[in-house]
Amino acid sequence: MCQMDKSAPVGPYHTTQSAASYLDYNYDYFRTIVKKYRIPRRGPFNNRFAQSDLDAFMADPQCFLEKPKVDLPVKRKIQTIPL
Repeated sequence: MCQMDKSAPVGPYHTTQSAASYLDYNYDYFRTIVKKYRIPRRGPFNNRFAQSDLDAFMADPQCFLEKPKVDLPVKRKIQTIPL
């Protein structure tokens, strides 16, 4: 299981175009990668990528495929009493 760094992201922050350039990817290919992997988006409009997140992605892309574990509520069956 991957251990992603939970500390605050470190800038600089990149737009999609500059993040693709930073990782030496084509813009369209980087957009495909962002859809496939869970690379965190930052900023007030969620349109920026922290350089520390991009570095972590390049170090271990498989960590960004895992979905966060969420405890779902238990569904209960409703019992009816025949009258």
